[in-house]
Amino acid sequence: MSWSEPEFAAIAMLITQEFGVAFPPARRTFAENAIRRASGFAHEHSLERYRERLTAEPPLLRALIAEVTVGETYFFRDPAQFDAIRTIVLPDLLQRRSSHAALRIWSAGCATGEEAYSLAILTADGGLAGCTLLLGTDVSNTAIDVARRGQYGAWSFRHDAAGWRERGFTHTGKHWTVAAAQRRVEFAVHNLMHPAPELGGIAGGFDLILCRNVLLYFDRETVERAARGLVAALAPGGWLLTSPTDPLLPSDLGLETVPTPAGLAYRKPAATFAPAVQPPVSHSPPRKTDAPRAHPLRPRPHAPSRQRFDAEAYVARALAFLDGGHLHQAAASARRALFLDRSLVVAHLTLARALRLTGSRAAAQRALRRGAALLEAHAPDAVVHGAGGALAGTLSAIVAAEFDLLMRQTS
Repeated sequence: MSWSEPEFAAIAMLITQEFGVAFPPARRTFAENAIRRASGFAHEHSLERYRERLTAEPPLLRALIAEVTVGETYFFRDPAQFDAIRTIVLPDLLQRRSSHAALRIWSAGCATGEEAYSLAILTADGGLAGCTLLLGTDVSNTAIDVARRGQYGAWSFRHDAAGWRERGFTHTGKHWTVAAAQRRVEFAVHNLMHPAPELGGIAGGFDLILCRNVLLYFDRETVERAARGLVAALAPGGWLLTSPTDPLLPSDLGLETVPTPAGLAYRKPAATFAPAVQPPVSHSPPRKTDAPRAHPLRPRPHAPSRQRFDAEAYVARALAFLDGGHLHQAAASARRALFLDRSLVVAHLTLARALRLTGSRAAAQRALRRGAALLEAHAPDAVVHGAGGALAGTLSAIVAAEFDLLMRQTS
C-alpha cells in the first residue's frame, strides 16, 4: 500500500536513514499507527510539525523507533538456540580461549533485556559467571531503562520448562526481579548503524554476538551494512547467531557457516592468512599450507578434487534450504552431496536434521548414525573436512543434540 499522507513517508525516511529500519508496503499501516501514537505522546498533532521536531530533538526520534519496532521478547526465546549455545558454542569457545581470558558476549537488539539476562543465567548454570562479560544493547532508551530495572511480569516467562525463574529471580507481588547474582549485564543504548559499543572499556572483540529478530526489519542494503559491523566486532573464532526469521547474511563476509540443531550459525575464522608484507618471490612449487583459506562452504581454489567441491556446494545449498524452511529440498540437496562424497560428515548431519523436521525419524536416526560412525575416526580436536573448520568434538555435540531432539519427538 502507499502511504496515506506524504508526511508519513518523510518520517519513515528519517527512521530509515538513522536506524536502517525499512517499511515495505505490508508494514505501512502498522507504521502509520505507530507514528500517530508516538506523535500523540509528544503532544504534537500536526505531522509536519512532528517531523520537524524529530530532526531537531533526538530523544523524540529514539522514542519513535521504540513504537515502530515490535520489541517482542521473552526469556530463553527459541530454546533450541540456547541449547546450541550451551552444547556447541560455549564448549568451542572455551576450547579455543586462554584460561585467563574472559568470554565477551553481546546481545545486540536486546529489547527489554530478557535475552541478555537469559545469557547471564545460562553462563552461571555452566559455572562461567566469574569469567564472562555480558553486554545488552538496544536502540530504544525506554527498553534499556526496563532492562536496567530488571523487573518482569509473567508474560516474559512463557518458556520456563527448566524452572530457572525460581533460581534467577525474586518474586515480589505480580513481578519477578532479577536476582543480584544475575545482574552481571551491562546495558547501553546503541544503534547498529554505528560502530561496535564498548564493554569493559574495549570496543569489539566479542566471542559471541546474538542479533536475533533484528535484521528482519532492514532492507538488503542495510542488512549488509549491519552484518559487516557485527563481523568487525567479532573476535577471531567468535560466533554470530541470528534468528531463523532473519535474512541470510551476505556470503562474502568471510564467515564460516556452521549447521546446528537450531539452524545455521556463523563463526569468524580463528586466524587470517593474509601476509603483512609481500613475501619474497619463489620459483619453487607452492606448499599446500601456503594456499589461501577459502570460505568453508565455497569452492576451494586448489581443491584436491572436483568431487569434494561439488559435494560441499550441495551441502551449502541444503543449509540455505533448511534456513528457509524448505525441508524436502534440503534433504534432496544433502543426498546429492552424499552421492558425491559419502565421507562428508556435515552432509549426513544436515540430512538428519531435514529428515527429523519432516517427521522421518527412522531415516534421521540412520543418517545420524552414519555421521557418528565417521566421527569416531577423528580425535575430538581434529578439523573435519567440509565442515567449515569445525572440530570433531563440536560435530559430535551436534549429533548428541540431534539424537536428543529425536528422542523428545518419540516420547
